[in-house]
Amino acid sequence: VVLPATVSQVAPARIGAVVPNVDARPAGGSWTTAAAGAPLSNNSSVQTQSSGRASIQFLDRSRIFLSENTLVIVFGTAAESAIAKQTPPKIEVDQGEVRAMMSALRNEPVEVNLRGGGIVQASSREAVIERKGERSTVAVFDGSASVSNQGKKVEVPKNFGTRFVGKQAPMAPRPLPAAPNWKTAPEPVVILSAAADAWTSQWVSNVDA
Repeated sequence: VVLPATVSQVAPARIGAVVPNVDARPAGGSWTTAAAGAPLSNNSSVQTQSSGRASIQFLDRSRIFLSENTLVIVFGTAAESAIAKQTPPKIEVDQGEVRAMMSALRNEPVEVNLRGGGIVQASSREAVIERKGERSTVAVFDGSASVSNQGKKVEVPKNFGTRFVGKQAPMAPRPLPAAPNWKTAPEPVVILSAAADAWTSQWVSNVDA
């Protein structure tokens, strides 16, 4: 019996054969061109673009074969890994905040996937989606949004918001606090040069915010 000198982690999967237009991303990392034989840790992703093909081989010898426009997120074995046979969503949120500002102008919703399974489809020029730890919140300041998690869905209208934690269903939408008022109305357009001082303004605090 030969043992390693130190404790090591074995990747649950590796990339098999790849045909051009295949990308890979480690957990928490950035997308790069996929290479045959590269190890895949849990929460790693492999994505094929148009005309791309790839395979993923797991430690239990199970395999996943990817056709074009397929996204796979590795979770231990082929049976446990998540497969999306469609054009992948444009936005995925692990932690942090994103704003959907232009979808209403394009007459189509923007889809935001949240780690853990939550999905937000916003038809809005200003919807704020935030994930902090296991807590996700959605605030809609224009248009509307559909928020789903664990098979439960709520429709969030303008000036309402919802939230959910982990695998809980989204809460019923609640009214958002009123926007604070400006002490002095700002100019509609402000142009700053690189050498200009910072632009400042003030508003009246809102006790309900």
